[in-house]
Amino acid sequence: EDTKIFIGGLNVRLKTEDLQEYFEQFGPVVQVQAIKARGFGFVTFKNEEGVNACLQMRWHNINGHSLDVKRAKFNALVNNKQNGHDHK
Repeated sequence: EDTKIFIGGLNVRLKTEDLQEYFEQFGPVVQVQAIKARGFGFVTFKNEEGVNACLQMRWHNINGHSLDVKRAKFNALVNNKQNGHDHK
């Protein structure tokens, strides 16, 4: 999906609502998935313009927490599992 970004460095104290509110400055947000126990999450924008605007900055600071933001890459994960290369 070209409308999804990966967020690394999530802190358990960050609320999903805080993430949604922050990332909406870049464009309409459809979904926020926070896997806080693992320290990462995903934000899905309504369109690719939101992703491109967000990716103008590599690091984002929300409530004093630095987050590493990248374009989400799911195809590599799917292809690796299909080819028997499940990297865990």
